[in-house]
Amino acid sequence: GKKQTARKADKQSFRKKVLILVGAAAVFYILASVFFSSRFFLRTEINGYSCQFKTVEQVKKMLHKGCEEFVLTLEERGEKTETITSKQVFLEFVDDGKIEAIKESQKGYAWLGAIFKKSVYENAATITFQEEELVKTVKDSGAVGINFNKDHATKKLVDTFHENDSLVSIWT
Repeated sequence: GKKQTARKADKQSFRKKVLILVGAAAVFYILASVFFSSRFFLRTEINGYSCQFKTVEQVKKMLHKGCEEFVLTLEERGEKTETITSKQVFLEFVDDGKIEAIKESQKGYAWLGAIFKKSVYENAATITFQEEELVKTVKDSGAVGINFNKDHATKKLVDTFHENDSLVSIWT
């Protein structure tokens, strides 16, 4: 009698709670999918910049600003330093669709799996500068050569220094 009715009511109450929980989780998943359809996933990094939760336009502005504010510091003998600004070497972000392509590869519905994985895109955005201007600026500083980390020395850059009678050493 009463025990069976109470058990039946408890089962219905439990089912109702489970349905509400599953429904809430589904709504949350759908809303997050819509959010991430236009924003980069958590733990997304492009060219060293954290892009999580940002839109494509926000990332482009960030990269453009980063290029404008970029300063290369030359460490010279005797603990002297000189700086080269982005304007001196015409450093700029090129909007060539690569940022959109990265976002398109991050499907909004796949956000849940992205929580557990860091997405790092190195050299993914196109950043250009005039190698000749860099060489000229370095030479104007009185330097006879330059040291590069192997990750930052392109063949074209090294060749440009060599063509201008500058020494180049590359370290790892």
